[in-house]
Amino acid sequence: MKMTKNEIKNLIMEIAEYKEADIACSDNLIEMGIIDSLMVMEIIDYIEDKYQMEFPPESIVPENFESIDKLYEVLNKILP
Repeated sequence: MKMTKNEIKNLIMEIAEYKEADIACSDNLIEMGIIDSLMVMEIIDYIEDKYQMEFPPESIVPENFESIDKLYEVLNKILP
């Protein structure tokens, strides 16, 4: 089962405790200071727990967590 962009956005907003204006799917979350490397690890942990899978090490690079769009693209490749 895949995650929707809305699920990804809600997860990021929860982990980042981001309560400001809505996040666009193309916003660079790292440059905007919405997420950092520790939050990336929390996102990975959540996904691994929810889907009972291991995030491929080669997919754990900052570029894959820059935006909701990019993370959605990566997850579509790795989730069953």
